[in-house]
Amino acid sequence: MVYHGNKEKLAELRNEIYQHRQTKRTSPIVLITAYHIIVSDKAFFKREQWPLLVVDEGHRLKNPKCQLMVMLRRIHTDSRFLLTGTPVQNNMSEMWSLMNFLLPEIFDEPEVFERYFEIDSMSNSKMNFKEEQERSVLSIFHQILIPFILRRRKGDVNLYLPPKKEVTVYTKMTNLQVKWYNKLVDEIVRRYIDDRKKDDFVQVFDDTKRLRSQRKNEIPILELKEDVIAKKITGRSVVYPLLRACTHPYLLDAPRDENGEIIVNEDLITSSGKFILLDKMLGKLHQNNHKVLIFSTLVIFLDLLEAMCEHRNYGYTRLDGNTSFDERIDAISTFNKDPDVFIFLISTRAGGLGLNLMAADTVILFNSDWVIYFMVSKIFAFSVRFIYRSC
Repeated sequence: MVYHGNKEKLAELRNEIYQHRQTKRTSPIVLITAYHIIVSDKAFFKREQWPLLVVDEGHRLKNPKCQLMVMLRRIHTDSRFLLTGTPVQNNMSEMWSLMNFLLPEIFDEPEVFERYFEIDSMSNSKMNFKEEQERSVLSIFHQILIPFILRRRKGDVNLYLPPKKEVTVYTKMTNLQVKWYNKLVDEIVRRYIDDRKKDDFVQVFDDTKRLRSQRKNEIPILELKEDVIAKKITGRSVVYPLLRACTHPYLLDAPRDENGEIIVNEDLITSSGKFILLDKMLGKLHQNNHKVLIFSTLVIFLDLLEAMCEHRNYGYTRLDGNTSFDERIDAISTFNKDPDVFIFLISTRAGGLGLNLMAADTVILFNSDWVIYFMVSKIFAFSVRFIYRSC
């Protein structure tokens, strides 16, 4: 039973559980729920006696004071089991937190735990020596953990799993993108220079007024940097306007019809270098009956990708932060079972909750914004310093 929903839905599910126990006492019931449901409906979970508690993403319990851990400790269980794809923690306090949850009668006090492994004796040692000693202690402790760990790698489970290939593809911007990009950079640099000149003028002729203006704007002059000034001028980091220009000019100014809807035609694809390249990739992947996941950092990018799929008549499903739980389950099931569904569009944050999308054989990270952020910030900082010094 999937135990999830609003208060009314949860009340109905509880009634089903009680009826099940009265009619089919020999048949066990497995309850699948989410972390926030356990916290919000703690009275129900604390009242029952559970033969087994299985916690997925078990590394989330490395903080013994988090709300989820406090609630899980109050649940009466006969056995506990943690599932995690993260390696065993390299921090002794985090290690103790996990072991204390599994075996509280053995690992009861963190002080005793650390003292047993001589962590306190290292406190006055040099940092490098202390870290080396702690790693040695951890390796010993890993041996102690062997009876409590079942470890499996992908290769142990599926001997025929093909090797993973990662390819980074670069493409140029179109003329329209270059036009928008240069326009944004010129405007940001111009406003930056004007702002600095204004600050210098005020500092020379009226230092007291500068201080009052500084308090009013809540931006200390001494802390001004390229990104802080850009936020003050544009209302946001300079990265996102430039990121939009690099991705698609429609994110800055899209042609719209009388109803205010974006006009979807071939220009949607030919206006962006990334869309031109993606269109070629998807065409060949579709011909060879592949299934594709496309990740995008921001939901606004998914809107254009969705319009592209509709323009090319590609079957697709979509998952973002606004997708309800039921719609999420339907989208996953449809993608895995329906051969006509070619693409699964996912926002990065919504896709980090654990998805079973084994039908896919290709993953496309459409915009790796951390790379763009690094490159744009470095280039912009250099260009601003160069232009300001020349002026």
